[in-house]
Order: sequence, then C-alpha cells, then structure tokens
Amino acid sequence: MSGRVLLIRELRGSSSGSSVLLELIYRGIAPSAIVLSEADAILALGALVAREMEWPAPGIFRLPVGQQMTIPEDVLFIDRA
Repeated sequence: MSGRVLLIRELRGSSSGSSVLLELIYRGIAPSAIVLSEADAILALGALVAREMEWPAPGIFRLPVGQQMTIPEDVLFIDRA
C-alpha cells in the first residue's frame, strides 16, 4: 500500500486505528494519503503523533462517498468492505 492513496468509504470504529497507522508509518509501508468519507479523529491521531515524532505521515482527507465513486478504480486502491 506504500506510495498509494487509500480510499476508505466506511470505517468500523476502533481505538486501535491510530496505532495501526503508526506501525505502518514506522515500517515505511503506510499509504501516501488516506481519503475517508467521514472524519475520523482516531485515525487522524495516528498521523498527528507520527508528525510529532518527525516521521513522514500520510495526508488524511475527506471526500463524500458520492464523489469517491467518480474516481477510476485503476487510480486508487478501493476498500470495498
């Protein structure tokens, strides 16, 4: 997933999301950016902590589901969960 934009339509609320993102960043395999349909403070916390540690954290953006559907699948990895 490194070097790609991860598009996530719906997150299943989990308090471990920030630590998982931190681990991906630490290992150098985090996506370049994450696009969510709704804001998620837990995931954003992982990116903020990484930046405080001066690690290269991915950008986290919000794009409503309807607009996500206009992005070609061969451009992004799409999590259809």
